[in-house]
This record gives sequence, structure tokens and C-alpha cells, in this order.
Amino acid sequence: MDYREHYGSSFDETGTPLSNRILAELFLYRAWTAQFAYRMAADQRAHDALISETVNACHHLGLGIFKMKHGVSVEEELGNDFISLIEDRWGTYDGVVTEYFGSQQADDDKLPFAQLAGAFTNLAGVTDPLVLYAVAIDTGNHVHEIAENSMQNDLFKPGRPVG
Repeated sequence: MDYREHYGSSFDETGTPLSNRILAELFLYRAWTAQFAYRMAADQRAHDALISETVNACHHLGLGIFKMKHGVSVEEELGNDFISLIEDRWGTYDGVVTEYFGSQQADDDKLPFAQLAGAFTNLAGVTDPLVLYAVAIDTGNHVHEIAENSMQNDLFKPGRPVG
């Protein structure tokens, strides 16, 4: 995926430059949204395996491809090793979901995409509310696309063997 192409217009329209830090945070955020969609659509055994594969693919393949494509080392840009970064960011995003569904204002039929985008923009150092809005919409689209594709392809039937 070309992050500059995918996100460029959303950031350009607001005058927020798509910096290396933002690109690095987007890499971690999209990995989280992918595994979040797996958790929503899959049975326990399937999503555990898919989350593990997501982390392994990002770590052993994705980081290198991302650096080649974008010229950004996620680990160097954010100043930590991948596993520490992923644990920190995913803990932050999981905390947003947990807090949302534990609150009095939670709507069980909705997911907290705006709150997740807010956590992302805080981590990425973005203050423009239009970027938050664009990332929230993209988050919903990304999660929906993965969940819908998985269900259409009958990948996550309960009790289906994984592996």
C-alpha cells in the first residue's frame, strides 16, 4: 500500500504535511485496525492465529517493504523496537475501545472510530480536526472491508480449523 497516495489528499487538503512520524504511526495504526477487524469477524482460534500472523508479517516483511517504499524506518522514526511499539500502540487503541464500551455513552451498534482516530492523531502529533475526521472514516472503511471480505469468502465460520 502506498500510504502517501492513500492518505495524501486527506492531509494535503488540511495543510498538514504527511511527515515521516505520521507515516510510521499510520503503519502501526493500520496493523491494529486489521487485527481489530479479525477479532470482530473471527472465532477465537481464527483471530488468535490471524493476529499472530499480522504481527509476524508486519515485523518480518512489512517494515522492510514500508522502508523501501516510503524511505521511513518505523523503528528509527519512533525510537523503539517494533514489538515494543506494537505493544504500546495496540494497548492504547484497545484501551480506547474498552473505555468506549465501558462508558455510559456507548452505543453497542457503533464502533468508536472517531475516538480511535483521536488516539492516532495524538500519537502522531496531528492537531487538525479534519485529519481526525478523515482518519476516522478511513478506519471504518478499513475495518469494514476486512470483515466483509472475510465473511464473504467464508473464512471465519465458527469451528472452522485454522492453519
